[in-house]
Amino acid sequence: MLNYDLIAYLNSITEGVQSFEDILHRLPGTEIDLDDNMFGVWADGNTIFCLDEYDAEDIADWLEEFDFMEGYVVQTGCYDRLEDERNGEVDEYTGLAYVTID
Repeated sequence: MLNYDLIAYLNSITEGVQSFEDILHRLPGTEIDLDDNMFGVWADGNTIFCLDEYDAEDIADWLEEFDFMEGYVVQTGCYDRLEDERNGEVDEYTGLAYVTID
């Protein structure tokens, strides 16, 4: 189910953007307090992170509506907690969903 509040938030902070990089720079950075970030969405300069895969899918669909995204492939995924634990790769991204482009 589409998170309309999340999309409204993204639209409010990205008016006039011309590239994916512009969007990344308008999102909060990784050093944020999630209690102050009501949508749990932030970027690290290359990737958009969020707390669940449903929001990642909504963000990906939203990104694909921008004309400047033509020719890019928007990808979503999740850093699986169980897999990371099994592989000894637990870090600050474990359990997060993400959106990136190629």
